[in-house]
This record gives sequence, C-alpha cells and structure tokens, in this order.
Amino acid sequence: MIVDEKSKTATVQFLQTLLPEQINRILYNSLDYFMRLLANKVKGKLSGPVLKVQTGRLRSSIITDIIPQPPKLIGKIGTNVVYATIHEYGGIIRAKNKPYLQFKTPTGWVSVKEVHMPERSYLRSSLDEEFPKLPDIIRLQLRKALQVNA
Repeated sequence: MIVDEKSKTATVQFLQTLLPEQINRILYNSLDYFMRLLANKVKGKLSGPVLKVQTGRLRSSIITDIIPQPPKLIGKIGTNVVYATIHEYGGIIRAKNKPYLQFKTPTGWVSVKEVHMPERSYLRSSLDEEFPKLPDIIRLQLRKALQVNA
C-alpha cells in the first residue's frame, strides 16, 4: 500500500489528537481480537493436527486474558489442565509410587518404568504462526478509529 505524504500527515495529526484512553482502547481491542484469533488457532491444533482428541478437555480448557499494566497490555493464553505441559514441551513420565506405569493400549495392558513423550507444541507454535498478524490488526483498529472520527 502506497501512502502519500498528505495522508501520513493527516494520520499523525489525528493520532496526536487522540487521548491516551482512546489509544489504550484501540490497543486493547487489537489485543482482544488477536487473543481470540490465537485461541482459535490453538483449539484447531488440539482438534487433530497436533494432538488427537480423546475427551476434548484440554481443548475446552484454553483461556485467554488481557492484563492492563500501564503503560502496557499483557495478553495471556493457557490452560490449567495438568497434562498440558507434557504435551507442549515433551518429557519423560516416570513411575513414582509403584515400580511401573500401567496403561491400556489398543492391544492390551502395558507396564513400563517410563514413557518418553515427544514435544507437541500447540501454544508456542500457534503464537509463532499468529504473532506476525498483530501489526496488521493494530493498523485495522486504527483505520476504524480514523473512519469514525473523520
């Protein structure tokens, strides 16, 4: 997109007239939209491409929050499901209270001392994929504010 100097000057002049509350609202709306986009991406990954759905518990536990800490806004996404971390980062699960871990597989019961879980990132990978969209989202919110105040 090519922007002429007159448009740039008008945009800068408009931005200078905005009150800090208006700028904060624009940024909050941008971050809110981005966090919803990110949550949808994470839930999509938890619907098959990264993890196979068994109960849907992990997918339905994904929450987002926006924390205002002036002069910044912090977007948080996560889950409180205990097994979420081992899927995100991978690792080793070892028997603690008994000599073996026991679990059922399609071919029957298995007893092992430890299980090596591969990393299956759904949070970090989604953020890596979606983060580049944030500047465009902020620009869109600014354009909306320009149209309303024009």
